[in-house]
Amino acid sequence: MFSAYDARVRRIEHNACETCPVLRRGGMAQLLLRLKILANFFYAVLITSACCSIDVNAHPQCSSNDLQILQGFQKSVNSSMLLTWSDHLNCCLWVGVRCNSVGQVISIILPSSKLTGGVPPSLFNLSALQYLNLSNNGFSGEIPQTIATAQSLTVLDLSRNYLLTGHLPLSLPPRLWHLDVSHCAFHGSVPKNITNSSSLRELILRHNHLSSFAMVSDSILPNLQILDASDNLFTIDTLQLLMNCTRLRQLNLDRNQIKGRIPLQLGELTNLEVLRLDENILQGTVPESIGNLLLLEVLSLSNNRLYGPFPKAIIGCASLRFLCLSENMLAGNIPADVGKLQNLSFLLLSGNQFSGHLPFERKFLMQLEVLDVSRNTLDSRTRDRELLQNLPYASHIPSLSNCWPWQMVRSLQFIFDIAVAIKAWLSQNSLYPISQHVPSINHKWQHTSPNCILPKPVMPYRHLLQTNKDHDSKNPFVVGVVAGIIVFICILLITAAVIFCRKKMRDGFRYRSKGPVMKMSSLRRFQRESSRVFDPTLKSISMRYLFKATDGFDMRRVVGDGGFGLVYWATMEDGRMMAVKKLATDGIQGKREFEAEMETLGRIKHPNLIELLAYCKAGEDRVLVYEFVRNGSLDTWLHEREDGPKQLNWSIRLKIACGSAKGLCYLHHESNPHIIHRDIKSSNILLGDNFEPKIADFGLARALSPLVSHVSTDAAGTLGYMAPEYVSTMFATKQADVYSFGMVMLELVTGKRPNMFPQEKTFRKFHKWARHMLQIGHEMDMLDPALKGTPPPDHVRTYFGVACDCVSEIPNDRPTMREVNERLSLLAAMQCS
Repeated sequence: MFSAYDARVRRIEHNACETCPVLRRGGMAQLLLRLKILANFFYAVLITSACCSIDVNAHPQCSSNDLQILQGFQKSVNSSMLLTWSDHLNCCLWVGVRCNSVGQVISIILPSSKLTGGVPPSLFNLSALQYLNLSNNGFSGEIPQTIATAQSLTVLDLSRNYLLTGHLPLSLPPRLWHLDVSHCAFHGSVPKNITNSSSLRELILRHNHLSSFAMVSDSILPNLQILDASDNLFTIDTLQLLMNCTRLRQLNLDRNQIKGRIPLQLGELTNLEVLRLDENILQGTVPESIGNLLLLEVLSLSNNRLYGPFPKAIIGCASLRFLCLSENMLAGNIPADVGKLQNLSFLLLSGNQFSGHLPFERKFLMQLEVLDVSRNTLDSRTRDRELLQNLPYASHIPSLSNCWPWQMVRSLQFIFDIAVAIKAWLSQNSLYPISQHVPSINHKWQHTSPNCILPKPVMPYRHLLQTNKDHDSKNPFVVGVVAGIIVFICILLITAAVIFCRKKMRDGFRYRSKGPVMKMSSLRRFQRESSRVFDPTLKSISMRYLFKATDGFDMRRVVGDGGFGLVYWATMEDGRMMAVKKLATDGIQGKREFEAEMETLGRIKHPNLIELLAYCKAGEDRVLVYEFVRNGSLDTWLHEREDGPKQLNWSIRLKIACGSAKGLCYLHHESNPHIIHRDIKSSNILLGDNFEPKIADFGLARALSPLVSHVSTDAAGTLGYMAPEYVSTMFATKQADVYSFGMVMLELVTGKRPNMFPQEKTFRKFHKWARHMLQIGHEMDMLDPALKGTPPPDHVRTYFGVACDCVSEIPNDRPTMREVNERLSLLAAMQCS
C-alpha cells in the first residue's frame, strides 16, 4: 500500500558497504526487521478497513466538496491512469479512493500512476483525509504549505517523486505520524515545526540533500521511533542532537558527512534495535556505553576511521544479530567473548588489522550464517585447521541465494555450510588453506539459473548435497580417483586450447589479408543457402548478392568489429546503404534454431532499435542485414571526433538518453520474448538523423523466455560497463543491463569513459565518484566542459539522480528500465516546458 514500507524493507540494514553484502531479502535478521517495521503498516490497514467497511449494495455518496476537489486534482495531474474517474460522479467508487460511511474521502492511494505537475494545494482541503500515497510519480516543485491544514492526515508518502525539490514545508499536519519523502531532491534544513513535532513516529528522509535539523531547544522529535536519513549531508551536529530522541528504535544515518567521534550519549538510546552509521567519517573508538543497548539487533559501523581494539562493550548487546565493523582500523585480537552472542548470525570484520587466531568454538560457528574476516592479519593454529576442515556440509545454501555484490566472493577461499549454511570469507590472512582440503562434494546442475555461483576453485554449484562427515578424505583410493580425473581434465583443456589457437591463427590470417575474406571459389557453397527478408521494401536477398554488394566482404568495407563478428557497409542495387554483419561461426546453433531466432528478432520494430532487415545462411556462414546508420556511434561522438562533444548540447544528450531508455525498456518489458542485451555501452548506441539513438547488437546474446533460449554467444559485456554481479557470475539479468545503462548515462554527460576513469585514491570507481559529487551538491562540476553553464542545475541533479540509482551495487535497489524511461521522459518534458 505504501511504497515507503517496501523501500525501507529493501534497504534496511542492507549492504552497509560493498564489504557487507549480507542483509538481503530472506535473511533472518532482515525478516524480523521486516515484520517489526510492517506492524504499524498492517495496523493502519486494519484501521482503514474498519473505517471503510460499507455495504456493497449501498455505497456512500461522495460529498460535493470532496468531489469538486478530486475533479480538480484529476485535471491538474493529467494522467491516463485516472480516466476511469470520469465514468461516474460518485468519487467513493474511483480507483485509489476510499470514503467513510458519510461519503468523506479518507484515503487516496495512487502510487506509480504516472501523475505529473505540482502537488495540488487543494488536495489538503479534504477534511477527513487520513492516508495519502502519491509515491513513485512525476510530481515536481515544492510541497504546498497548505499541507498543515490537513487536520486528519496521519500517513503521507511522497517518496520517489524525483522532481520534488526545494525546502520541506514549514509545518506538518498535527496528527501526522508517518512521513516519507525519500528519493526526492529536497535540500537545506528540516524546519523547526517539523523538528518539534510530537506526533511524528516515522520519518523517512533517505536520498535527498538535507543537511541539518533546525531546532528551538535541545529536545527534538520526542516521540520519533524510526528515522532513516541515509544518503544526505547531515553532520556530527545532527547525530549529537538525535541523542535526545530516547524512543528511537531505528536510526539510519549511513552515507552522510558525519565526522568526529561517536557520542557517549548513544548508550542512552536503550530502545534502539537498528543502528547504521556506516560510510561516514567517524573517528576514535567505539564508546563503552554502546553495551547498554540490550535490544540492539543490527549494528553497522563499517567504512569509517574507527581504531583501537575490538569494542568489547558490543558483547553486552545480547540481542545482536548483525554486526558489521568492516573497513576500519581496528586492531588486536578478536575476543573469544564474541562467541557469547547467542543470536548473532552475521559477523563482518573484514578490512581491519586484527591479528591472532580465530577464537570461536564449533557451536558458535554453527549458528553463524556469514563470517567475513578477510583482509586482516590472522594467524593459524592446528586447532583452527582441524575445526574448519571438519565442518560438515548441509543440503542447501539458502544464505547464499542472491548474495550481492560479488566483489567479496572473488577472494573466497573457504565455504563451509552447517545447519542454515555458513559462508566464511577468510581470505588474505595467514590461515590454513582449507580450500585445498575440502571433502568431495556431490553436486547436480539444474536447468534454471543458479542461486549462487561460487568462485574458483570451488566452482559453480546450485546445491551442495550432504556429504558423510566421517568420510576420510585422505583415503588413497579417493586420492587416486581425484588425481586421475584432474589429469584427464588437464589433457582435455590442453587439447581444446591447441585446437582453439590453431583456429584463431587461421582466422587471424584470413582477417589480416587486405583482399576479400571469401574467395570466389567459395561461392559454390551458396547453392545450399536459405534467407529471409523482413523489410517489404527490400527485394529477395541472397548470399551471392551480399557477396557482391560488399566486394566479397572486403576488409576495406569494415565499419565495425564487435564480439559477434565484423560489420561491412554494402551498397544495394537501388543505391541504399545497408550494414551487413557476418557472424563469427563459433558456437552458432543449428539451422532450425538459428532461423527461429532470426524470425523473433525480425519481428522487433522500434524507432530506437536497429532494425534487422534480412538474414542469410549458407553452409557455416551466417549473415545479418541491418539498416545503415550514417552518424556512427555515441562513443565516436564523445571520444573520437574532435568537434563531437561541442555539437552534443544538453538537449541532444538528454534526447539520446531518453531514446536509448525507450529502446532498452522495449526489450525488457514489451518485446516477445523479453530480451536482455548484455552489452549496453556507448559504442552500441548508434546515432541516426537528428541524433535519434538506436541500440545495436540486441538479441545476439540471450533472449528471455520461460521456454525458449535464443541466440547465445560468447560475448560477455565490456569492462567498465558491466555490473559487479555480472563480472563475477557471467549470469545476465535485466538489472545488469540497467547498471550498464547507468554507466552510459554518466559517460554521456561527463565525457568520461567508465573503463578509463582515473584510479584515484579516494574514488576508484566511476559511479562512486559520481554518487559522492551528487551527495555534496557538486553535480555541475561533473559535466563535460562543453556543457558547463547551459543546463538548469535542478535538471542536472535529477539526471544524475537517475544515473546513480541505476548503478547501485545492489541489483534489487536499481530501478527497472520502465521506471528509468518514465523518469527521463518527465525530465525531458520539463526541458521542453
